[in-house]
Amino acid sequence: MQRQFNFFNRVEVKDPADDTKSPEVFKSIEPNVASSGRGHMVVADRLGQVQVIDKGLQAEIFVAYKGGRVTHLKQLKQRNILVTVGEEDNTEQSIKLWNFDKPDRNKPGPTLERLIRVNQTGNAFPVTVLAVLENLSQIAVGLANGTVVLISGDLMRERTTAQRIVHQNDEPIT
Repeated sequence: MQRQFNFFNRVEVKDPADDTKSPEVFKSIEPNVASSGRGHMVVADRLGQVQVIDKGLQAEIFVAYKGGRVTHLKQLKQRNILVTVGEEDNTEQSIKLWNFDKPDRNKPGPTLERLIRVNQTGNAFPVTVLAVLENLSQIAVGLANGTVVLISGDLMRERTTAQRIVHQNDEPIT
């Protein structure tokens, strides 16, 4: 006897205006990475754009990395904060903390509260994994060269962060 575990129920999403079509918001997305939380689905693309889609399938779009791409997302569940990893204009990857409770006055989207560059010795390697504590006291970043960097401190308030290598290996962190 073979057991089957159904973890998900497949439900096709319909356009609220016309239930014979897919929603327009999904037709314009070429997703690279996605996250969810706080009643939203967050989708980012290779052009540095982030789309925040609410339950009514309305999207708010903002540019997180100008001339670059978003590689990782984490929508916090306890706070209205989005953590992104990406690169701008082919520079090293950086971590950005976006506050959705404070809309940006100069452009669409949330306020950028913090930009953190991951300290790497020697050559810069791409970020392969991102883990964030809900209280924003620590962020762990895995790199393609097998290094894990731990960033700690009050990441929303303090201007400097402690970064230390907590693991090194020859294999990429996945």
